[in-house]
Amino acid sequence: MQLSVFKMALIALISLWLSVLSIGQGESRLAPGELILGPSPESRADSMDAQLQQLGLRVVKRDAITGVYRLAVTEGQEQAWIARLRNLDGVAYVERNSIGGVASSFLPDDTYFAQQWHLENTGQVPGTVGADINIRRVWDVTRGSSSIGVAILDTGLDLDHPEFAGRIDPDGQDFVNGDLDPEATHPHGTWVAGCIAANGDNTFGVTGVDHQCRILPLQVIGSTGSGTAFDLAQGLNYAAAQADIQIICMSLQNYLADTVLLNALANASQAGKILVTCASNLGAGAADLTYPAASPLTITVGNTTAFDQLNSTSGTGNAVDFVAPGTSIVTAQHGSQTDSFDVVTGCSFATPLVSGLISLILARCEQLGLPAPNQDAVYEYLRLGAVDQVGIVAVDTPGYDTSFGHGRIDAAATFDNIDLLGDCAAGNIDLAFGGPLDIFRVNGSSGTGTQRHVVVGIQQPFTFELDVPLSNPLGQGANADFIVWGAFGEPGTHATFELPFGIGTFCFPPSDLSALPDLFTLANSFGGGQPAVLPALAAPWVASTAGLPFPAVATLQGIIIDSPQFHVGRTNAIVLEVRLLEAPVISSVETPTGIAGSALTIQGTGFQTGVVATRNGVPLGLTSVSSTVLIFSEPAGFACDELIELTNVDGQMATVVFAPSPSIDSIATPDGTSVSGGKVISISGQNFGGNAVVMVGGNSAIIVAQSDSLVVALSPPGSVGTTTLLLATDYGCAASTPYTYTP
Repeated sequence: MQLSVFKMALIALISLWLSVLSIGQGESRLAPGELILGPSPESRADSMDAQLQQLGLRVVKRDAITGVYRLAVTEGQEQAWIARLRNLDGVAYVERNSIGGVASSFLPDDTYFAQQWHLENTGQVPGTVGADINIRRVWDVTRGSSSIGVAILDTGLDLDHPEFAGRIDPDGQDFVNGDLDPEATHPHGTWVAGCIAANGDNTFGVTGVDHQCRILPLQVIGSTGSGTAFDLAQGLNYAAAQADIQIICMSLQNYLADTVLLNALANASQAGKILVTCASNLGAGAADLTYPAASPLTITVGNTTAFDQLNSTSGTGNAVDFVAPGTSIVTAQHGSQTDSFDVVTGCSFATPLVSGLISLILARCEQLGLPAPNQDAVYEYLRLGAVDQVGIVAVDTPGYDTSFGHGRIDAAATFDNIDLLGDCAAGNIDLAFGGPLDIFRVNGSSGTGTQRHVVVGIQQPFTFELDVPLSNPLGQGANADFIVWGAFGEPGTHATFELPFGIGTFCFPPSDLSALPDLFTLANSFGGGQPAVLPALAAPWVASTAGLPFPAVATLQGIIIDSPQFHVGRTNAIVLEVRLLEAPVISSVETPTGIAGSALTIQGTGFQTGVVATRNGVPLGLTSVSSTVLIFSEPAGFACDELIELTNVDGQMATVVFAPSPSIDSIATPDGTSVSGGKVISISGQNFGGNAVVMVGGNSAIIVAQSDSLVVALSPPGSVGTTTLLLATDYGCAASTPYTYTP
């Protein structure tokens, strides 16, 4: 069979499979390194045992009634074994072993766990039931990993505390005193460490978020509770150099943007560390003014109460990413080895809750055999799991806001995304090609990190872009075929299913494909390693297809097949949302010059590519379009009070009057109106422009000062009696009011 014929047959077969398959595995979690093998009715146990033994597989258990096998395989190789075992004689089916259970099976026996409302809020503080980080269901899946290291840059640590026994990294440092002993000289560091990593289920004290991670105490704050930027930078640079440290927790505030600190943050970020810090306890707007919170390299956390309200001291601003409980937090007691606790408040104790959740995320990915997510990927997991609008509606507005960020962290919701999408987001698909591969973009967004969610307007064109990746084992000269399809909803709303030929688990079923044939079933061949751009499409499933939901969200993904080896891999997945975009708003239109062809500017927000601008229904000559600025050529022969209309491609409009006539609200003549002239006239109104002319009784007044709403002039000589004051703009529009001369 010729290569091209084989390839087209393979594409056709996969396309056919995708068009008819509707298999779901539900949202159950999968046991790492375990398979279920069901023998066919005619299969003999001794024959099957011999085949499995020959393959070197360990039988964990065999059901005495049905003969079904539970097998142990290498974690991360489950799909490869499924593909291989399906070919054995006497096999009816092979599948992953899933994990279920009650909603929250793990309950730590720590003495004061019931008082730790931030972990499970039952209203005990008092507070709002459920206003917590929702951690117990996550502990059913993982309680952490000793391979995950968290550096705590703080006041040091109570090194002999039972809550940290067996968990302290021996490489701690004291950068305040310049020695190797990070023994705490202030309780803050012990409190923070207790929130992250107090030993759980040890019938003692309190419990942390992560019960297995290692903690590296780095003292950068002295006994007075303050420290220098130089000491903090030393701690950051030291943590950045530790290969076994993945997370840096900084419950610190009020540093300036010192170069030494900014360089250290950049160094740690470039070293692949995940940087978490607090939004400060300095109130409104402070998150944008205090470092390290204000750094774009950090995940910045605000402080909420047991009622899901923002603590009044919590820093707010554009730097805020998430919020977490930080008020009246029960944590490890400093300086005591008794069964006790301390109660503390501040964003300093919201920050370690996020750090602890991140360490659990890394542990879970390790458990699933997935590559360790970087900070962008962790951020996306947290964003997808965050609970929005838990606070006062006027403050915690829909979507991102500068008080609550993306919302209050929710561990269980975050893990739902990892467990359901982990294999799809970063799994190996077992056919030598690996995957998924970052080769698929929509409007330039690649589906990696925070770029996997793309919003397009109704009827607004968007582009699909695919190319042969650099990781193609055949090099950039190889040809590749793509099949791209999608289904309504975000990936987490769908059941996963198995692709044919052992390719692997796919993120969602193609059961919605029949509704989207033109948009999503695309097969094309592109070669030479050059980007391949499909023509722009104006979302037919919203613009011209009846009966489809609006607003609509769909997940796009696909398969890549290279030549001549026929490696098969999944592409990255992208969530595409088609909805009304921000409506256009016009804030100002530049005053006409009276010279046709002059470049004038319309300023505002929400201008889309393809926006149409008209003047009294006649198109304006737009020469430049951005989301906030439109530039057009001044038309000839305009009249006063003409209407400009802007219409975006989704039909949303904005209007403004071009060359508006001035209006006079009042005039004041504090020195009288003597016929001798030279008296002050103060004219208030609107749309005066910058070069107005004032005439009184046909004579020119002397302009003293003017703005768009006020003109101050000196009256010309006149005659006793009532005449007319005329104010004319430099583009020929005018307003008038009576003016009376007195002797």
